[in-house]
Amino acid sequence: MIFRRERWGVYLKHENHTIFINVPQLDWIEIFSDATFFSDIGVEHEVLILGYNKNEKMWVGSIKQAHPEKNPWINREILKVGKVYIGTATKNTEYGTYIELIPGVQGLIFVKHGDDNIDVGSKCEVEIILSEPNRQRIGLKMLRSAQINGED
Repeated sequence: MIFRRERWGVYLKHENHTIFINVPQLDWIEIFSDATFFSDIGVEHEVLILGYNKNEKMWVGSIKQAHPEKNPWINREILKVGKVYIGTATKNTEYGTYIELIPGVQGLIFVKHGDDNIDVGSKCEVEIILSEPNRQRIGLKMLRSAQINGED
C-alpha cells in the first residue's frame, strides 16, 4: 500500500517492510516525470521485488515488471522498420522530438530526420527507421510535417 509519494518515486508498506518504486518502474503505458501523479496514498499495488538497498534499509521493486503482459514492447510485429504511424508529439529536446506511436511506445524523430518545430500535442505521420525493442528505442523519420490536427 502506498504511504508516501515523491517526485522520484513512491514508497509502499508491506507488513513491516518499505518498498521503493522509482519513476521508470511505475507503469508500462503511462509515462510519469513526477510520481506524485501516479496513484493515491492508501492504494495497493502488486510489486515485483528487484532487490534490497542496504544503505536505505528498504526493498526496491517494480510495479510494471509485476505485469509483463502489459508491456507494449512485446509485440515486435508492430514495431518493425518501415511501419508508418500517425503519432502525437509528446516532448521536444535539443536532439529531436518524441512521438507516441501507441500507448506506452514513443519514438524519436532525430533533428536530421524531420522538422525541429513540431508542437507538443500535434499529430504527424512518421516511419520507423530504427527498431530496438530490447532497448525500448525507436528511431523515426517524418513523412508529413503537416501536423495533422484533424486535417486529413
